[in-house]
Amino acid sequence: MFTSKLDELSIDAKSYRCLTQCFGDVRFLSCRSVVLSIDSDWMDATEPYYPRDIPALIVAFSECFSPALEQLHVKIEFDYDSESILNDHRFAFGFDVIAPFLQFNHLTKLGLDWLCTSDVDDEAFKNMVQSWPLLEELRFGSGDRWLVPPSLTFTGIVHLIHHCRHLCSIDIHFAACSIDANSEPFSTTLPNETIARFFVGFSPIVDPKAVACQLHALLPNLTHVTRHKWVYDDDDREVPFDEEWNRVNEYLQVLTEGAVLREKIGELWEES
Repeated sequence: MFTSKLDELSIDAKSYRCLTQCFGDVRFLSCRSVVLSIDSDWMDATEPYYPRDIPALIVAFSECFSPALEQLHVKIEFDYDSESILNDHRFAFGFDVIAPFLQFNHLTKLGLDWLCTSDVDDEAFKNMVQSWPLLEELRFGSGDRWLVPPSLTFTGIVHLIHHCRHLCSIDIHFAACSIDANSEPFSTTLPNETIARFFVGFSPIVDPKAVACQLHALLPNLTHVTRHKWVYDDDDREVPFDEEWNRVNEYLQVLTEGAVLREKIGELWEES
């Protein structure tokens, strides 16, 4: 067994399986930042990954690094546009597969956008984010244009904001919907005024007005959300939920402009 005191580490590999092999006989006891890159030239054109390879990779990674880890980023090209692939539930993972990452409770930046996380529900997500209280940036299941319906809802987003008070950037795939603002966790969650970037991928949505109001209540400085388009500019397929998210952005613009106006009026009253 070989141990290393590297503070930062970057690994390029041909596949996720090769990465797993890299972690077999080494321990990084003090490494704080890890970048893993998969060479797209060696990737299968028909599948983003072999589902059976991912659990072994995550376990090997968790055994290789200590809880001192602060940043994890996986660099990979997300250019799959086949709806048969993006709708394939074989690629979806839930809490049990991701759970080994929970030991890394010093994480500030976590990139899990390379996974389809559609089997992670609100309660499981709550358990995850409680383990990562220092998160500043989270990318979660949003890299590829997944069409597998997510189990995570807006309630999960509230848990994220409630438990990760240092967040400034969110990339996530979830089911955007209205929730009860008078019940927990929404009613006990303080607004986060630092988050100004929210990427939703191809997240499904119902009731855009309610979603926009909820986002504004929790993230008062968020002026818009960003999302996926199809890979190629000449792709004439309809972007999923494009109209609904456009409406969310329209509502957010009105809400933020109204908030600014109210603040100015309040300042004028104080001066008079």
